[in-house]
Amino acid sequence: MTRRKPTPVVEDIIEVPEELRLTHMNVLLCVDVMHVNSLTFLTTISRNLYYRSAQHINTTSKDELLKALETLFSMYHNVETNYLGHKVELSYR
Repeated sequence: MTRRKPTPVVEDIIEVPEELRLTHMNVLLCVDVMHVNSLTFLTTISRNLYYRSAQHINTTSKDELLKALETLFSMYHNVETNYLGHKVELSYR
């Protein structure tokens, strides 16, 4: 039996309505590192939006974590939010 071709991933970005953006423009991020099947991810959730993200990282080095956070911050900056700060809890195996 041959494997079927998977459905391609489509990036579907929509514009956030002005009223919603103004109501939730202040962002406080909770940040953690999680390990799944020997893969490492930087995970975040915004306290008021409950928007979750998970970004694969190769190591938990300071440079790798800062690079992943900068990518995330640029996303929030693109939607004109006020970044209030973050809470970090890094778990170690």
